[in-house]
Amino acid sequence: MSNSIISREPTTMDPEYSHAFWNYVKKSDDTSALHLGAIDSIGGYELPSPDASRFIEVRNNHSIFRKLATVYGASGGKHNIVAYEHEDVFEWISEHDDFPVEDIEGDFSMTSIGSYKLGTILKVHTNLAEDACFNLERYITNRLGKSCAKAEDDAFTNGDGENAPTGILDDTEGAETGVTTDSITYDDIVELFFSVKPEYRENAVWMMNDKTAMALRKMKDENGFPIWNHNSDTIFGKPVIINNYMPDAEDGKKPVAFGDFSYYWIINRRRLCVRSLIEKYILTQFLGVQAFEFLDAKLIRKDAIKVITISDNI
Repeated sequence: MSNSIISREPTTMDPEYSHAFWNYVKKSDDTSALHLGAIDSIGGYELPSPDASRFIEVRNNHSIFRKLATVYGASGGKHNIVAYEHEDVFEWISEHDDFPVEDIEGDFSMTSIGSYKLGTILKVHTNLAEDACFNLERYITNRLGKSCAKAEDDAFTNGDGENAPTGILDDTEGAETGVTTDSITYDDIVELFFSVKPEYRENAVWMMNDKTAMALRKMKDENGFPIWNHNSDTIFGKPVIINNYMPDAEDGKKPVAFGDFSYYWIINRRRLCVRSLIEKYILTQFLGVQAFEFLDAKLIRKDAIKVITISDNI
């Protein structure tokens, strides 16, 4: 009885897939070995698994929000996030009495999750790609990870829910205003702190840009002591996160946010996909790579984060 070898197509985890994928990026038109990594509906290929892991690591390391938010994956069509809106309460009950039963109508809210496309075109000179000592794979995944993190953080801060996810500063679906003022004072910072419920203050952080942070570093309390702890970069014991996509303290803007950012949810809808732009750059000295991912993000508890709103109409 003769032995037979069952052949199979390489998966994205196999060296064969990785070899074929990077040859494809280097202007090869042979995609036969990339079948299992193809995304038919959008025309592209998943990164080989080791490179996908590196991309995710670089993106997450350079991301502000992905270190603070809740992140999970959801494929397919629209999803709804169900959030419980009321506090659970233990009650004292006599030994032989029944448990109190309350109407739970309206205790839950529903947040709809969509899918937004985030993409870029990256160019690499062929001299680099053809250099045997140059690690093209690491170079491309590092660039993609860093630039993706920046674009995501901008949207997670300022997105309007139209062509990008809904950011924390959105007027309708973003964080609630805890303080309205014409200029930020010590009392405003105290008021913002206590405008957040104790349950959200437990894991809360401050978020602001460099310019606002410099102003708060100089701010003093009523006894003349700085409110900013320069040894730990905290205010009232809570860490300060620098996010330069936050606006300056100008009229109509929201320069300071405070709260529990784990209630900002990031939903990964599809892995990063890559398409080689062979035709576009075939007569040039460049390799062209188009990369894109699909995701959504929303603040599921608007009272979990509060902001200062600057207004000159006070």
